Amino acid sequence: MAGTSGIQDIDLKRVLRFACGVSCAFLIAQLLAWPLAYVTPVLTALLLLDPAPLALRTAGKVLVTAVMSILAGYLIATGLTPYPIIFILAFGLLLFRLYLYLLMSGAHFIGITGALLGCLLMPVLVRVHPDVAAGVALGIVVDLGVAMMISWVSFALFPVRSVPTAPSAKTIPLAIALGLSARLTWVAMPLFVAFLVFEWTNALTLIFAVLFATGMNSQGGAAQGITSLIGNVLLGGATMLLCYELLVAAPFLPFLGLMIMTLCVIFGAQILKGGRHRQIWWSGLSALLLLLGSALASEDVTTTGKLIDRGGMILLATLYVVFAYNFLDLVEHALTKLRTKDPFMKVAGQ
Repeated sequence: MAGTSGIQDIDLKRVLRFACGVSCAFLIAQLLAWPLAYVTPVLTALLLLDPAPLALRTAGKVLVTAVMSILAGYLIATGLTPYPIIFILAFGLLLFRLYLYLLMSGAHFIGITGALLGCLLMPVLVRVHPDVAAGVALGIVVDLGVAMMISWVSFALFPVRSVPTAPSAKTIPLAIALGLSARLTWVAMPLFVAFLVFEWTNALTLIFAVLFATGMNSQGGAAQGITSLIGNVLLGGATMLLCYELLVAAPFLPFLGLMIMTLCVIFGAQILKGGRHRQIWWSGLSALLLLLGSALASEDVTTTGKLIDRGGMILLATLYVVFAYNFLDLVEHALTKLRTKDPFMKVAGQ
């Protein structure tokens, strides 16, 4: 019985650490409201899912990678804007190389997220909203820094009993990393081009699509796509609408903090418990934090109808990512089948 009680205490401590850290990040983001502040709670949640705090050396690498990605996206956008075809090709190569580096280096997922946000958002903003590009670039770095600080404080308040040995970075063979980088680039590029061509200004949609596409299994697959859709739409979207209506009736900061804390305890307990439904709960929580945080920080979201419209855009982006992964799976399967049947294709493949 003593051993069972100890396990329960550790689980309770992890849930409280997760809930307190994420809800604190949400409130700080709402109070200070720097550009893209609503991404901070999701980044904090990623860090608090780890069994131990982020090492200082890893944190430094994350920030350096994010800054370099922002600079690369900015330089390509400013230098090649007059040449759209060359600009898109150069950016596609940059994105591919970034994916390859992140996969080969075994970077922490928060580093991958920060680098991709900087790399994808900067070219769009430089072309569509150059006046806010610098603020958003700084906002991404602030997001990462605040998330790290909150996670370290959370681990200090709810310490682990024994710090596990940090696992060595997972190295992926070059051949596999090349294939994964190509898949991720093919998924991200059409959405990126659409933002440029139609001059869409809803950065939240691109952010959500980037997080969803990167977090989705590299194999894609209809099963995982449906699982993520259930989490994003049913859990995240429905809970977000309910929270928004409650805040309209009771627009008080203590009520907001208590509500977010309660939701983080509920969602966090299910995520940390693991199991086959873990991805549903994580997708739901990330969608809830992004949608509710951006809605409360945005001045143009004043009615439930506008909130539903914004959720609809994110749903379309999610459907696109699922479709893109499954389309690539079908193409890959068809080519593999063709190579096995056609001797000429088999020789050409070699």
